[in-house]
Amino acid sequence: MKWCAEQGLRRTGDLPASRIDFPGGAGHRLRVLVAGSATEVIGLCYALMMTAVPDDEEEKFRGGLVWLQDWDIWSATTERVGHLLLTAVRGPTPEAANVRARPANLFEPEEFVQAHTILSLALLFQWDAHYVPLVGGFYAFLSHHGHIEVVTPHRKAHDSLLARFERGGYSPAPVGHV
Repeated sequence: MKWCAEQGLRRTGDLPASRIDFPGGAGHRLRVLVAGSATEVIGLCYALMMTAVPDDEEEKFRGGLVWLQDWDIWSATTERVGHLLLTAVRGPTPEAANVRARPANLFEPEEFVQAHTILSLALLFQWDAHYVPLVGGFYAFLSHHGHIEVVTPHRKAHDSLLARFERGGYSPAPVGHV
């Protein structure tokens, strides 16, 4: 995907299960466990998105990418609810409804709420997804195993994100440098 390359990331694998990383696979990683009520999970998504926003002001959101990787993980009775909600946010067109053909959702600066909603759906339904802000120097992988892995190319950014999530009470844990 051209957009990822413009952000200094590389894509590996075929759609929809592509992976992104920094060139050479290098990066400092931290892991945040996903726990709590639905509103707490939505709050965690908000904290993640606001990490790349100056002064934590939604109006300064520059845009970003939510790229769904795997979403048919659980039972059909659960997944159909998530699919219906996702379709409602993405729009009623057949193209928007076809997640398999278009798993990436690119958001403009004025689409903060839509980006927050789709990111929250991915976390609430425990779908694998990437979140890449237009600015911010990191990407995040939301895992169906109940955690978010945040990856930065530099130690200074890693330490800053670690402190941010600690202040928010999310108990991040360094995973290491790979």
